[in-house]
Amino acid sequence: MINLLKRLMYTQGVSGREGDISKVIEKEISPFVSEIWNDKIGNLIAHKKGNGKRILIYTNMDECGFFVNHIDENGLIRVCSTRGLNYDAAIYSDVVSENGVCGILIPETLGEKPTYENVFIDIGAKSKKEAQRRVSVMDSFTCVPRLKKLGATKYSGRPLNNRIGCLALIEAIKAIKDNENDLYFVFTTHAQAENYGSKTAVYSIAPDIIISVSIAKRECSDIKLGMGAGIKIKDIRAACSLSVIEMLRSLAEENKIKYQYEADEISGYDLSLVRSVAHGAEIGAISIPCENSHTTAEVIDIDDVKNVIKLIEVLK
Repeated sequence: MINLLKRLMYTQGVSGREGDISKVIEKEISPFVSEIWNDKIGNLIAHKKGNGKRILIYTNMDECGFFVNHIDENGLIRVCSTRGLNYDAAIYSDVVSENGVCGILIPETLGEKPTYENVFIDIGAKSKKEAQRRVSVMDSFTCVPRLKKLGATKYSGRPLNNRIGCLALIEAIKAIKDNENDLYFVFTTHAQAENYGSKTAVYSIAPDIIISVSIAKRECSDIKLGMGAGIKIKDIRAACSLSVIEMLRSLAEENKIKYQYEADEISGYDLSLVRSVAHGAEIGAISIPCENSHTTAEVIDIDDVKNVIKLIEVLK
């Protein structure tokens, strides 16, 4: 499991550039599904056919990063970022482009709060012409991926958000056999750009039940690492369907799956956007507790992930 997680994390896929990570996931799950395809926006959709309720389970496969928008005469790379990037945490980080060009994210002026307007990437070029031989406008960069074990069950690195959600869906897809319900697993694009992917998938599939699988920020709720899968009650913009909350709770207790409730009072936009195109479907979410989200030192507990996988499995 950890080797697969590392492979997912070390495959770059900034919002709108998810092609490589999509191919890795597709290769991993193709033997275990009835059919698999990419839609027009790049979502990877895997179908395990069944005769029961149509259940859509989704997670995003993109990550935060930077796009080159200008190259200075002195060879420094100016960038803009995806939504959700934490510049305070990213500054002075090693970065790498989609083409393997290495650099460092540097502030323009010491002591100034870093934003997209006053940071640049130094790739060691001495002139604009030299930089242009290695980097083009609209190339993507990310902070260098890493994964490190902390103690017995915790892991730190990036981008655990949300490649850990991808891992959970992949492992559940492999484990589910003879499913009664009609299951659609979607690895969505553009989550760091207003969640276009999840909205498109929900609208096109028109499921009876929608389950989001994503990290839950420990800083935004009372969710705790090591205490099991999170069953979301609400976020700042949307409340989950009571029927789905009760279904997940009942499944967890029947199957002796460790769980906890999660209510996010600070963040959350995806569920409200999805609900707007959900054709009246019931909506819920399974959360993976995470610390330091959108930094280079995100932390998860692998035991929580195992409980999340089990909870997805029993949705069959």
